[in-house]
Amino acid sequence: MGQVRNQAWMKMLEVWWRLEVSTKFASSVKGFSTDGRPAEIHTWIKNARKIAPKIKDTAKFVAALRMWWKRLNPEWRVQGEGFIKENVGSLDEMRHPGANGFLGVLVALRWWREAEGETSEWKEMFDDVTWVMGALMSSGTKGVEDGGA
Repeated sequence: MGQVRNQAWMKMLEVWWRLEVSTKFASSVKGFSTDGRPAEIHTWIKNARKIAPKIKDTAKFVAALRMWWKRLNPEWRVQGEGFIKENVGSLDEMRHPGANGFLGVLVALRWWREAEGETSEWKEMFDDVTWVMGALMSSGTKGVEDGGA
């Protein structure tokens, strides 16, 4: 299973890379909201994204990460504790290229995986993040001069 997940991880990184390439590696005027963002991501950014923070309380980190992801998503996607994976609304509010967009989410997923392994909760979020980035790629690009949204 590790090999299969490694392939899935590489595919997710490829989707993220293509999303960044489609914006010519621009940075949006604003990134993802910091409201509810796990403190560990703040620490990582404060350290110039070079030193991974120590996750002291994995359960607290995971809960914060999942809640942050829920807040980042448009309301139409949120369905209880899960997410709708159909293109029934716009995802443009999640179109934030650059260092303050999906990079923090991907790094946090990596830290979670290192702390707990590939739990069902981890896989669920991993699959959802991958789906959102793929849906953004499918819907085309929008100008960063518009704030990425």
